Amino acid sequence: MSAGHLLFDEGRACPGLPLVLSGAIRVALGSPTGRRLELYRVTQDELCVVSTFCLFGHAAPSEHGQTVDATELVLPGPDGFEAWCRHEPFRRDVFGVCSVVSTVPAGCASRASASRCSTPPHCGPPLRAPQPLIRTL
Repeated sequence: MSAGHLLFDEGRACPGLPLVLSGAIRVALGSPTGRRLELYRVTQDELCVVSTFCLFGHAAPSEHGQTVDATELVLPGPDGFEAWCRHEPFRRDVFGVCSVVSTVPAGCASRASASRCSTPPHCGPPLRAPQPLIRTL
């Protein structure tokens, strides 16, 4: 995908779980005035927290994700994600990665206080996809 490709957008159905092979995805909040606040970037072997939670919850994201530069990725759709969730090693690895979110400072997880995050743009440790998960693809 070329730089600037919109993968998911605020209020629209999540198209799937982007797994970056090379390049990066910028996840950001937008405002009606056109301003953006970058929350984090997803690079190779990292999971997109927004996509993961939206797929688990069958909800539309309140953020948007866009490629930063030329990006190669795999994008299994919601049905593929559901099928993978029936695979115990995948489910265990993804929930293990998602448990890291509980270590993110509470202020970073809130839209209202995102600008006060002390460690932008990553608000906590990178969420690395476990290698067994990547190898199952």
